[in-house]
This record gives sequence, C-alpha cells and structure tokens, in this order.
Amino acid sequence: LLQNAGVSMVYFCGNFLEWRMMALLGALPCVIQAIGLFFVPESPRWLAKVGTEKELENSLLRLRGRDADISHEASEIQLMTRMVESDSKSSFSDLFQRKYRHTLVVGIGLMLIQQFSGSAAVISYASTIFRKAGFSVAIGSTMLGLFMIPKAMIGLILVDKWGRRPLLLTSACGMTITSMLLGLAFALQEYGG
Repeated sequence: LLQNAGVSMVYFCGNFLEWRMMALLGALPCVIQAIGLFFVPESPRWLAKVGTEKELENSLLRLRGRDADISHEASEIQLMTRMVESDSKSSFSDLFQRKYRHTLVVGIGLMLIQQFSGSAAVISYASTIFRKAGFSVAIGSTMLGLFMIPKAMIGLILVDKWGRRPLLLTSACGMTITSMLLGLAFALQEYGG
C-alpha cells in the first residue's frame, strides 16, 4: 500500500516538477529516516540475544516509559531468546530438505512470476507508453496514480476474504491478458494492422 502511495505521489508530482526535484523529493524521507535512526533504541530482543541484560532493561524502559514495570517482559524476552537459540540450530542446506521443497518452489516461483510479469516495466515506462499510444502523458499518469492506491486497498481487503491462491490466480490471468492486449495494440500500431 505504501509503495503504491509513493509511486502515485511520483506520478502526481511528476506532472509539475522536473526530474531533479523529484529525485531530491525521493531522498527526503531517506534523510529523515537516517537522522531518526540515531534516536531509536536497540531492540530488546537483540540485546537479549547478545547477552546484555542491563541494556535490555534500559531499552525496555525507554520504549515503555520510565515508570513501567518491565521485569515480567524482560524475563519473558530472555526466556524466548534462549528457547529460540536452543531450537534453531539450522543451516542453509536445511531449506532443500524434502519437507520444505514445496514451500521453497512456491516462494521462488512467486518472485519469478512477479519479476517476469512486466509490471515494473509498465510502471517505469508509463509515460512512454501513453505517449506512443497517443494519449496525454499528464492525464494518463494522473489516472494511473489514482488507480494504484484503491487497487492496493482492495487487494488487502480481498486477501482475507478470498484467500491468497484465488487472488494470485485471478491477478496472474488478468496481468497475462492485459500484457498481451498491450503488446497486440503496439504491434498493430507498429505494423499498421
């Protein structure tokens, strides 16, 4: 959702600002976050993992407030950390065991489908696509930006109602059809069909 909001913002602002200003605008949140990182306390779970109990308590007090009773939470974090460390003596080669094979194939397959779907190319070259189609770049980019946020919100709502598999199959079919239609439209335009 936030990625779509960022891309939509770029499409809107791109109608009014030149690319150098857009690059600076995109760097602004990074600078704010880099400065803010100096004020974020260390993670209590990480401090428990490296074995610094006093710093763990200080971090919890900073996160929960100086008057908070953190003794129960601190002991729970330390207990969970010890349990995870004793249970997780796994290695990279464990991923390739028979019981994980299906999950691994599905995960890698979904990433490959996402990369090969061409959605990044369509988003990156949207202005060129609109221009070659004879459509106003400003109107097309604005409309694309307007559709991105509601599309992401609908996906977030439907994933709980329909489940991931039906949504993945539906969106894969939809992307295949629209990509083929886009390619066909430009082929007809190119070869005068």
